[in-house]
Amino acid sequence: MRWRVLGLLPIVATALLGAGPALAEPKATQISLGLQAREDSFGVSAALLQSFGGDLSESGFLGRIDLGFADIDLGITDLKIQRASAMLGYQWSGELLRVRLFAGLIVVDRDFSEDGAGSAEGAYAGLKVMGQVSTTKESPLYVSVSGSYSTVLNQYSAGLQTGWRFGSITFGPEFQISGSDTFKGKKIGLFLQGIKLGGLSISPSAGYAFGGEEDTGKDSPYGDLGVSMQF
Repeated sequence: MRWRVLGLLPIVATALLGAGPALAEPKATQISLGLQAREDSFGVSAALLQSFGGDLSESGFLGRIDLGFADIDLGITDLKIQRASAMLGYQWSGELLRVRLFAGLIVVDRDFSEDGAGSAEGAYAGLKVMGQVSTTKESPLYVSVSGSYSTVLNQYSAGLQTGWRFGSITFGPEFQISGSDTFKGKKIGLFLQGIKLGGLSISPSAGYAFGGEEDTGKDSPYGDLGVSMQF
């Protein structure tokens, strides 16, 4: 009888303490919002990232939609840029490394205004490709290399972020170059990533930006703010 009672103890302990920590539910969708500001311009952006396999942390096909608006002061002229893109891609997710590749369509509308009078340069449509290679949360060192190219005005960008993880927060330097037929620029700064506020992840960055649109951009400090949520 005593051995039967002792044999029940593991079952009772499991019932009282639980079988262990609950597994986190996979996240299939990510929504991101962004604000970008410097001395002569500001911008807002939004992005939707969808895993068709139901889990953004696993390998599989992805869909991505990006929207953006920028207002640039060129002196006596303001340039307003609106853009939208839709892409399909694939993610390879390993233990320490994740690779994402996308390809799709982009539409860009550029409007000039001078002394209150509107003047439309026009809308452009073309192809866009982008990619990112980054370390996963299992790596103590964070590294992210990203790049994109569009046939619209030969727009391109390349960026590097590297930093150290402190729990859910990552801190470190960032560098970006970007350009097109009408724009050339660089950014050097510092970023914080993964500040948690409820279900939101907040990622600010700041530094100094060089170059600009139509050879009239000013070198100036910049500040970016990203907010994302997965569900």
